[in-house]
Amino acid sequence: MSTPKRDQSRQESLPAPNILQRTVAALGGAVISAFLVTPMDVVKTRIQTQKLGTSSKGVAQTFRTIVAKEGLPSLWRGLGLSTANAIPTVAVYLMAYDVVKEDLNRRPEFVSNAAAPLVSGTIARVIAVCLSAPLENARTMAQARSGAWQQLELAVKQQGVKALWRGFWPYLARDVPFSAIYWTLLEGMRTEAVSYIVDRRVQGAEVTEVSSTLPTWQVLFTYV
Repeated sequence: MSTPKRDQSRQESLPAPNILQRTVAALGGAVISAFLVTPMDVVKTRIQTQKLGTSSKGVAQTFRTIVAKEGLPSLWRGLGLSTANAIPTVAVYLMAYDVVKEDLNRRPEFVSNAAAPLVSGTIARVIAVCLSAPLENARTMAQARSGAWQQLELAVKQQGVKALWRGFWPYLARDVPFSAIYWTLLEGMRTEAVSYIVDRRVQGAEVTEVSSTLPTWQVLFTYV
């Protein structure tokens, strides 16, 4: 078990990463994730866009068909768009969450520390969805068929700029509640983790206050 003096020296030797460093780290993770997940995303999109009346294909059969007819690289179709989409959905999203939560923590008269993750997660995801909707549409079209950019350009000519945000409301209805629930549960579990790891019997309000201002990286490296 770490002693308080050792904990303090370790905490002082670990400078907190700034927003730029956290953003770069998040983007790096998003790029790697996009590369690994895109093949399955392509297969999923093809299955979802199968024409009615045709025989239904499973994951394995769709995978083999794509590779046989279009080649292995086609499994990464839309990778560039997925990577570009990581900017609003990961970098802007996480940055917005941190900024909003830190601001709310300084204004407890408006929102309590316990409710700050829910509010911050909601606001951050609304911002991310507004910015990422056009890229999400383009990515889905690219994975579903060739000539996606031509289809997108045609849609804009026929319907105007609003075509870029087609499906915006379902997208918002799917992502925003998830984000609010996710951050509320995550911060709540982190509060419990701080209380357990630090091994102190303190009041719940004190733990919430400490946890809301203590970065996850610092919890892990200071007390483990």
